[in-house]
Amino acid sequence: MVRHEGNPASPYRAVVTGDVVQSTRLSSQKFKDVQEIIRHASDDVAQFFPDRAPFPIEVFRGDSWQLLVTDPTDALRIALFLRAYLRADAKRVDTRISIGVGTIDTQPTHAVGEGRGEAFRLSGELLDKKSASRMRFAMTKGHTDAWWQERSLATLLSVLDLIILRWTSAQALAVRGALVGWKQERIAETWPGGAITQQAAGQHLARAGWDGVREAVAYYEEIMRKWISA
Repeated sequence: MVRHEGNPASPYRAVVTGDVVQSTRLSSQKFKDVQEIIRHASDDVAQFFPDRAPFPIEVFRGDSWQLLVTDPTDALRIALFLRAYLRADAKRVDTRISIGVGTIDTQPTHAVGEGRGEAFRLSGELLDKKSASRMRFAMTKGHTDAWWQERSLATLLSVLDLIILRWTSAQALAVRGALVGWKQERIAETWPGGAITQQAAGQHLARAGWDGVREAVAYYEEIMRKWISA
């Protein structure tokens, strides 16, 4: 379980929106399997990020989904966790992801889809824009320095996307564990189908570019933490 000290008084929230890449090419059974994996991912987000995701992932239009994150600082970590989850369990099926950070006018009470506001608008509009990158970011311009912070984080996500596109299912699985703070020993011990060696788990992480991914997530969290507190 990963916990960060957020700012409960902050009016800002993050909305993570995604859709399954080339879902129309999936067989009916594969499509059902992907939807089931998203439901399992939602359960695990609730387990590992209990204070950050108050509602389950909401699936809409069949192949699209949305999640509300109460502390934007954790939005990238959770978004990467979801993408790694899908690439690991759905055998390289992928999802585009957009993160919108802003205020919320209508706070959901039962489901994500009830919410309205800037964070929802930014996230939804981003997903509808054509882009070579499957990872996108936008934030409200409420602060003086927001323009360069938004640009730097959007660029960061685009670079991360190039790394993620190379992940094998095994590499995505290893990263998924690392994102929630698991050490190599635990990743190895809980490997689906039977334990692997710690060395093998470490190799999967190294080939996935985990050191760079970890630094990118830490940079994002530092920027967002300072921005929220400003």
